Amino acid sequence: MTPGEDVSPSTYNQRLAILSSFYTFLQEVYHLDIPNPIESVKKRPVQAYAAASPIEPETVEQGLENINRATLQGLRDYAILATALATGRRAHELVTLRFEHISIAGKKEQRVTLTFAHCKGNKQMRDRLDVETSAVWLEYLHDGQAISTKKLANICEEHLETSKVHVLRHTFAVGMMRSGATITDLAARLGHTDIKITHTYAKEIMGDENLYSEKLTARFGIKRKHKR
Repeated sequence: MTPGEDVSPSTYNQRLAILSSFYTFLQEVYHLDIPNPIESVKKRPVQAYAAASPIEPETVEQGLENINRATLQGLRDYAILATALATGRRAHELVTLRFEHISIAGKKEQRVTLTFAHCKGNKQMRDRLDVETSAVWLEYLHDGQAISTKKLANICEEHLETSKVHVLRHTFAVGMMRSGATITDLAARLGHTDIKITHTYAKEIMGDENLYSEKLTARFGIKRKHKR
């Protein structure tokens, strides 16, 4: 950033919050009877999710199709992207997923349930994957190395032409709505406790079954490596 260049509204508001916290610290720790001048400074309006444009389904399908799943890296990349697109989980929630958070049920058609233990607001959420996305995970589980948020961004950039991981969540939300989900359904899958947030974005989760998972799988072209 060059001197005199304006900052984004979110950065401007963040700096105001830092200054305000300093005055609050002085008031509470040193018991100084001084006003907080930042409280009278007007924050700049922020356009929510302005940079998180959803990825077109054709781009998603082609990006997934081009992943080489003959390699462990390819299996990993496909599994993590498929999970992001099928569940709408945040980057932090995806990269903190471990073996102990994965459960498998069923004999003829095995279904995978992922438990996300570190969701926003200290919540724990579960997603029961559909048969195809479950199969994708079962193909990958023998590797299962953890990845970082930076690595996840690199995976997105390599296969989906964007390094903005949050775009996956936004793409999921748009896919849900266009697949017929109600705003209440979407709020539940995103883990929002206030439905107003969902209206802005596009309720807290009510269960681990996503009734629209098969439509999302078909929409994004998610499929196992070897069709039975």
